[in-house]
Amino acid sequence: MRFRAIVWICGLLGLLAPACGYRFVQGGKLPGAVKRVSVHMFSNRTAESGLEHLLTNALIYEFTRSNMAELVEDGQAEAIISGGIQSLRVDSAARTTLQTTTEMRVTVTGYVKLTGRDGKTLWESQGITVMGTYLITGDPENNKKEKMREVAKRFAEKIFQQMTADF
Repeated sequence: MRFRAIVWICGLLGLLAPACGYRFVQGGKLPGAVKRVSVHMFSNRTAESGLEHLLTNALIYEFTRSNMAELVEDGQAEAIISGGIQSLRVDSAARTTLQTTTEMRVTVTGYVKLTGRDGKTLWESQGITVMGTYLITGDPENNKKEKMREVAKRFAEKIFQQMTADF
């Protein structure tokens, strides 16, 4: 009896949830209905060596995972994705005393641009910012590297979501 009631309630919620606007969203499409893109290595205007590789690879992964567009060489591409990392800030995020920091905050800011084969800008976004924190206990340098990977991943996800938003 109780099991039957639970199944009935779940079924009812399954029918009502779509009516409330809840739905699974994969995302829209690329601007200009682009189907083949090339991703250029992002520029890096920071002192953090390798951050451009992390971000570019994370963005390539987002496109590969989504099947939204085919990744191709420049000559076959309908559009090119380029961008850069403009700034990287590392600040104290948490302290135990005035002189002792226990957690650091990483803030990455950059831009991205989708350019058509004719050189026309199809889409761009400036001032994309992503933050993350890491502990400076244990192995602080390794913690920072792991956080940089995570921030690059989140940065790429944010770019992909903004670029493919179907308004």
